[in-house]
Amino acid sequence: MHKFTGPFHQSDIYKYLTCPFSFYLHKILNIPESYRHPNTVTGSALHWAIDSWHSQQQSPLTHLQAHDFFQDFWHKTLQGLDPMTLAHNSAPLPQIKWEAIDQQQNDLIDDAVSVFFNYTNQEHNLSARVLHSEITFGLVFYNNQFEGTMDQIRINDSGNLELWDFKFSKVAPSQVYLDRSFQFSLYAIAMKEGALYVPGQDALELIQIGEYPEKIVWYHLRNLIPYKRSYKGFQPGDLRGDPRIHTTRSETQLKNTKKDLRKICTMMKSGHFPRSGRDTGGCNGFCRHLDACMNHLENLPLDYQRQATVADLADLF
Repeated sequence: MHKFTGPFHQSDIYKYLTCPFSFYLHKILNIPESYRHPNTVTGSALHWAIDSWHSQQQSPLTHLQAHDFFQDFWHKTLQGLDPMTLAHNSAPLPQIKWEAIDQQQNDLIDDAVSVFFNYTNQEHNLSARVLHSEITFGLVFYNNQFEGTMDQIRINDSGNLELWDFKFSKVAPSQVYLDRSFQFSLYAIAMKEGALYVPGQDALELIQIGEYPEKIVWYHLRNLIPYKRSYKGFQPGDLRGDPRIHTTRSETQLKNTKKDLRKICTMMKSGHFPRSGRDTGGCNGFCRHLDACMNHLENLPLDYQRQATVADLADLF
């Protein structure tokens, strides 16, 4: 069994904790995921469009302008030409599995355009002082190297820094989840101790911020989709709520998180990648490495093309 030595990304941490064997297939054996999820594709296109809007104008758009602005990023993301895919995917691009969502493709696009339109008309975005957007970082502690990309670092009205992260996930997180998120803790540590890579004229320039964020914001993009009908006191056209969900990190929390991450990285480097069973909550049967996992169980080539049957999935459900 091969070992993983890094660099570590927050997505690696979550993938390993969810299912070490799926992480092994993806990061050690470089088995490509079997499909791309439509929500992931949409989120990538929105990230790209939001970053470009802030850098180009940061002025309100009409719905038609938002539609035309977003469409270019959408079509390029479908082709895998978005920055996130180019940075993290070197294998042949998997197909998008449109049947993985409970809405039509056109409806998903309409929702994404609504999100982008309403984003460009929120006062907190129009007046935002964005210090860095889609900024990559490097960080080392306990002899482990970490890398990642922060969506935004903003300067608030008090002159302090805030870390903003845009999410297109369907369900908003609980406060407990936000307060314990490894991703936000790692990013906060990187702001204090890491180096940020800023595009210069000829090459990347390294800068250091040297301070923790005063506040961390999960920006729930789906709250910018207006209701189509009356619902629990909301009228058609009302937005679903404030997209800004806040959390913070104390120095004590971050110190203890570094110890947790050291232990997780030690496990990842040890070469132990057990399968996560359905009964432990790790396997939901919709893993993008499900075919390779089932092939491995039956001593078949990992890339064997199979049609999953009810019998194949009996142990998972």
